[in-house]
Amino acid sequence: MNRATEKSTEYKCLKAILATEKEQNFFVEIERFGMLLKWFGSLKQVDKNNEEINLIQIVTNAMKEDWFHGDLPRQNAEVLLNDFTNRRGTYLVRLSTTDIDKTPYTISKVNKKGTINHQRVYASRNGYYVVIKSKDDKDKRIESEGGIENLIESVTSELRLKHPCRGRKYNDIFSDKVSEGYLPSPEDEYDD
Repeated sequence: MNRATEKSTEYKCLKAILATEKEQNFFVEIERFGMLLKWFGSLKQVDKNNEEINLIQIVTNAMKEDWFHGDLPRQNAEVLLNDFTNRRGTYLVRLSTTDIDKTPYTISKVNKKGTINHQRVYASRNGYYVVIKSKDDKDKRIESEGGIENLIESVTSELRLKHPCRGRKYNDIFSDKVSEGYLPSPEDEYDD
């Protein structure tokens, strides 16, 4: 693998989602790759503009969203959101491992009462959907074709999603800031 590939955003995204580090080497287990396909769909899809996109683009599109927190257990999501219970509408989207075939994602959010709840995201043939219970006990289904980012855009108003939760682990992948290293200080200069 060349250095240019390793520095690409797409490579960093796949590595972050797929790879397991063991003794300073990275491995992709076949089970994890299977989970990736269940979370993000098939190797090629058609986006909402009817253009073909590949799995790498699908993963990167989701991971660049500020609300996407990836493989985050429920308890950890609640810890992150607990700091924002006075900020209604704070939310994050995480990968689900409970029943990936049926519900590959979960939206965790601070609701209008200031408590944390979790909304399952269901997989459909061409995208995803959520089921929202209304006051009159009727279920409302909101569906969107394409990637998870399309669904979040569709349900933002209905679910009162206002503020992506800070603290996601993928910020450095998309940061334009490059470290210049340590600045020299007078203590570093030696008289010989």
